[in-house]
Amino acid sequence: EPGAVAALGLGAEATPEIDRHWWTAFGDPQLDALVSRALHDAPGVAIASARLEAAKAAGDVERSALLPRLRGNVDEERARLSARSFYPPPYAGGTYWQGDAELALTWHTDLWGRQRDRLAAAEHDVRARQIAVRGARLAIETALAHLVEHGFDAIHFVVQPFERVSSRRLREAAFRT
Repeated sequence: EPGAVAALGLGAEATPEIDRHWWTAFGDPQLDALVSRALHDAPGVAIASARLEAAKAAGDVERSALLPRLRGNVDEERARLSARSFYPPPYAGGTYWQGDAELALTWHTDLWGRQRDRLAAAEHDVRARQIAVRGARLAIETALAHLVEHGFDAIHFVVQPFERVSSRRLREAAFRT
């Protein structure tokens, strides 16, 4: 139903981009330091970023399949020709340099669009990975802002990889009014 879609804000208009450092609007230097450290040390953000880089590399591979390829090879060797072989004199029994050079240009035309489809899929995967990185960052940013907003003392909350904060302390901080 078109009216329901528009009521949810899912129209054709793009959602405006959120400021990458939105938490600075609170004017809290402790929150700024806390979010910076949390984003730097967060394994979830690091994993999502690594997946994004892998998707970009896969996209580059798919993109390269649409381009012409130039390949070259040069080979040279020193060989002694047998004196008792079919080589005629003066070559028989002598030592000579033998060399080969080759150059190949190939280009696969994408007549049926298979490669273009693979490239489009890779580009969509890159966009999805970018959204995942942004989502991982936003989850950390909003969780920390929520804790600070509800009276949690940011100085005592240090985010480090693999450090465990007791669930009781987190619940107390989250529900403190």
